[in-house]
Amino acid sequence: VNVLAGYLAAVAIQNAKDKLAIIKKLIGIGILCIIAANIWALSFPISKKLWTSSFVTLCNGLDLILLAALVYFIEIKTRKFGAKPFEIFGKNPLAIYVFSIVLLKILLVARAAPTQSLHVWLGDFVQAVIPGSLGSLIFAIIFTLVCWGFGLWLDRKQIIIKL
Repeated sequence: VNVLAGYLAAVAIQNAKDKLAIIKKLIGIGILCIIAANIWALSFPISKKLWTSSFVTLCNGLDLILLAALVYFIEIKTRKFGAKPFEIFGKNPLAIYVFSIVLLKILLVARAAPTQSLHVWLGDFVQAVIPGSLGSLIFAIIFTLVCWGFGLWLDRKQIIIKL
């Protein structure tokens, strides 16, 4: 559903003659999705782990608002500052995704100790330095940066993998 909503939003943005009007529509639909998700949550909880429909609706609303903001700043205000990292992910998304899965599998299979995977060892190391939720966030950010580094390498070598 998230991919479909993103696709429909992208088509609407590409076909729009008036970018400001489509931005307003995206924000309006995004707000409606957030309101609907919160009303829906009264009887059906917002849960990422279960990927409930109320969670999907909430995420779609937030995504549409974020997308509208990006279109506003990049296409209307023509501010490209800070867009390069996202361009790197956008040039080879499938290759970076496959790399992330392969990297995760390697980290899960590789052993730092006889009973401990490298993934667990690295996670424990980060948790020892920065405990709790912040440590988990930092670990995820580091993993994402490693994947981004692979994308940067592909970009610098001018390798674009298409299907």
